[in-house]
Amino acid sequence: MPQRHKDGLMFDHWEIAWWKLQIWNLTQFEKLIWLDSDAILTRSIDWLFDRPWMWSQRDDWFCDLNVPKVCSGIVLIYPDEKDFEGLLKYAAEESPTDWIPIARPMRPGAEADPRQPDRIVVDLYTCIGTVRSGGYQNTNDHYSNMCFSHRLDHQLFTVGDENLNMCHFHPLAAWWRMLFCEAVTRIGLSMPDISSFCSDECWYQGKTPEYDGAQTCGPLSTTINYDDYVAKTAARPFEG
Repeated sequence: MPQRHKDGLMFDHWEIAWWKLQIWNLTQFEKLIWLDSDAILTRSIDWLFDRPWMWSQRDDWFCDLNVPKVCSGIVLIYPDEKDFEGLLKYAAEESPTDWIPIARPMRPGAEADPRQPDRIVVDLYTCIGTVRSGGYQNTNDHYSNMCFSHRLDHQLFTVGDENLNMCHFHPLAAWWRMLFCEAVTRIGLSMPDISSFCSDECWYQGKTPEYDGAQTCGPLSTTINYDDYVAKTAARPFEG
């Protein structure tokens, strides 16, 4: 990523998203569907391969509906080395506020923009049921993706006098965790923070494993009952 783009990032780890451009070099495939690791499929998406040109979800972070901006969390692409070179050239020439290259023409004769399915087909987790969920105070910050991440320090909150993992209350959080932990097991990835996140004693019971690099898992209250907390003080990040 060019330095002038790095200087404008809200979070340093967003630089990792730049690596996505390399999928245009996977030219052993005619088409491919890219999914971010925090995506969840609820049914087959094979039908996307029958669609002409690129498709992507909308970058509708605040659930405004019909936002034209592209989100690369789920995108159908046609890999092409010339397009890859065009994307890099576009990003090098544009300003940091408008560098997102996948929404721009990549080479002469290429169609301009990815097409976008309706929100009933693909949607951001923040807009589930048209109500924001899985974030904290409706902002785009470290807490906004907390229930689809292995970072436990963003999931622990205090409500009234109770210490909770707030992602226990998200209907898709446990499902995503199961898929994530199955995936890292299949590829043989072993890291202390991931191992603690994938421990049921850690995530459900708040018991921190006793090894170097383990995440702090609690302590947590023993009950997971939404009715016990709905009328209490608003949640605040855990300070234990």
